[in-house]
Amino acid sequence: MKKARPKLCFTDRAKSDIERCRLFLQRKPGGQPTRRIREIQKAARLLLDSPKLYPVEDVHPFSGLEFRRKNVGQFTIIYAYVEPTARLPKGMVSIRAIRHGAQQDVLLRVEELRAISGREFPRLRTGHRFPCGATN
Repeated sequence: MKKARPKLCFTDRAKSDIERCRLFLQRKPGGQPTRRIREIQKAARLLLDSPKLYPVEDVHPFSGLEFRRKNVGQFTIIYAYVEPTARLPKGMVSIRAIRHGAQQDVLLRVEELRAISGREFPRLRTGHRFPCGATN
């Protein structure tokens, strides 16, 4: 029996990070921005098969989100995996940020949007809040 894959979502921050990566690669001779962005998106989708494959590297002090990272070429995907709940029966992989690997601390400033904007997001049973949706 095939296991149900978690929901995949990109935060607004991750989407803007992808655009910054694209602009960075466009300025580089031979940067191949379209190809590199596709590699990042493919790697994000592959996380759905084994979201716990990579170890927890940091825990957000307020939300308790456990941040993990997956390296993709010269970039790093920062993500959080949320276990299945009543509201998310398949769980969720939330892509929080995409960083260039040369950055000194790729986990620096990976935060909940709510902490920055003050917006209210649906609370899950686990106590986490997500800007990318809490329902299927």
